[in-house]
Amino acid sequence: MFWTLWLAHLTADYPLQTDRMVLAKKHWPGLIVHVSIHWVVMMLFFLPVIGVMWPFIILVALIHFCIDAFKNFLGIKRPQWVIGSYVLDQTLHMISLILVMTGVAKAAEVPVWPVGSPWVIYIIGLLLATYVWFVSERILVYRSDNWQMSVTSAMWPRMGARFLLFVLMAAPLSISWLLTVFAVVVVAFLYRRHNYPRSWLLLDTVVALVSALIVRGILLFW
Repeated sequence: MFWTLWLAHLTADYPLQTDRMVLAKKHWPGLIVHVSIHWVVMMLFFLPVIGVMWPFIILVALIHFCIDAFKNFLGIKRPQWVIGSYVLDQTLHMISLILVMTGVAKAAEVPVWPVGSPWVIYIIGLLLATYVWFVSERILVYRSDNWQMSVTSAMWPRMGARFLLFVLMAAPLSISWLLTVFAVVVVAFLYRRHNYPRSWLLLDTVVALVSALIVRGILLFW
């Protein structure tokens, strides 16, 4: 169950959170809309067991609201603390998800960590390799306007490349060799016309590899 909740969080906090929403949620109306999107996504993801999960989903949404409100407060008091604020925000969200799902597991007398469907884990890895890294990289290089602008302009080609690299690395060995030639050719083409081609290729390969290792680790140990 935890993995489904984490997937819901990643979905609402990354692909469904646009740059406009990032700015809007610095104010109360925008923050309410952002948290409402999280609530709706969680409700949809847990629809088959919504009768049991709805109180916990409301709790997660309320905690999310408090964490993001605290992040807004930090943004006012420590505007230069961009990276630290982002890392703290996501860490607090992860801790809250773990604590809430631990409560759910105790209430329902079920394990916290079992993987219901491997596709949930693969989609988590895919989001980590694509949208999550896109947002994270922009925050990590916020001091470099040129790099940040380049990251934004090359968003879709690089995300496409990381998608292919992740699939290549996370796919079962029985089919991964079929993707090798195709992935190498496509990735080389995607990087050819953009800034920092070698740095980006190396960086995105590492990101895809780490995401694939996370997926394989979860499927292996849980």
